[in-house]
Amino acid sequence: MFNKLSIRACTIMECNPHPESEKLYVSKVWDGENDRMIGSGVKKFIPIEEMKGMCIIVSNLKPKKMIDF
Repeated sequence: MFNKLSIRACTIMECNPHPESEKLYVSKVWDGENDRMIGSGVKKFIPIEEMKGMCIIVSNLKPKKMIDF
């Protein structure tokens, strides 16, 4: 289960509310090698003003299309 876990230190370059969801932010993230677009369901917990800067991304899911962004 944990053998496919990816942990990366990243920088959130920009963050916007998702236009079709009340729960999601869409963030442009730089992981040192690639730009990534990430949807995160933390909108009700973290103000958008705090969504820029350094972060840790822990992922164990394959990329998939959830809602257009």
